[in-house]
Amino acid sequence: MTFTGVLLDLDDTLLVEEKSAETSFLEVALAVSDQWKIDPREFVPVIRECARSLWYSLPTFPYAKQMGIASWEALWADFSEINEDQKRLRGLKEYYQNTAWDNAMKHFNINDFRFAKDLAQKFRKIRRNKHVLFSDTIPFLTRILPYKLALVTNGSPDVQRIKLEKSGLAKYFSTITISAEIGYAKPTREIFEITLSQLKMRSDEVIMIGNSLKSDVRGAKVSNIFSVWVNREGVANTSRVEPDLEVSNLLKILDILEL
Repeated sequence: MTFTGVLLDLDDTLLVEEKSAETSFLEVALAVSDQWKIDPREFVPVIRECARSLWYSLPTFPYAKQMGIASWEALWADFSEINEDQKRLRGLKEYYQNTAWDNAMKHFNINDFRFAKDLAQKFRKIRRNKHVLFSDTIPFLTRILPYKLALVTNGSPDVQRIKLEKSGLAKYFSTITISAEIGYAKPTREIFEITLSQLKMRSDEVIMIGNSLKSDVRGAKVSNIFSVWVNREGVANTSRVEPDLEVSNLLKILDILEL
């Protein structure tokens, strides 16, 4: 098989998204513990659930779900002015972020909105500067630099671009496609067609690499693109989505496909 282009997912493929989020929540929870003697291990799942419940209740949720904008990312997002949906999210940002933390405090029978606002700001600051890479990310990207590289990611433009800039990943890609910038998200065919158009390449000239069967692999398959599932945890595939190739880390792709 000969390929000249590589499409890559971002979150939990190149960046350790879940760990970055969890450690940020824990760091803020320690501040709560210092002030109110609440066990951080109890507080973290509460704030995550409060954020999720509030996020689902907002009128913007259908759009956010379609674009792949998660509740925990919205806790540190600014959103943008690129379309009306993003503007609506931007208008709700302060309410959502402050109220989520306030609801978490109320769960422990603490009514201190000013403190909740401080927590919201603290989380924003911490999370915007915490972007952990998998150990194989840079070695892999360095090895495949002769190929045309494109990033295909779901999410809000401001959040995803901050991740790319702060982590140092942006420089590796010739094109970056973000769902909320173009109005299409993985696994739809359109986001892949737009990316291929930007690369000036055909579907049979590229591979798609990602950790999600639902969005990355499925999207590649409906777009007739060779799919690589990065299954770092070795979980069983109980879905009906079958990748063309399954690997436990990025570097294994180099040998198998002779990239």
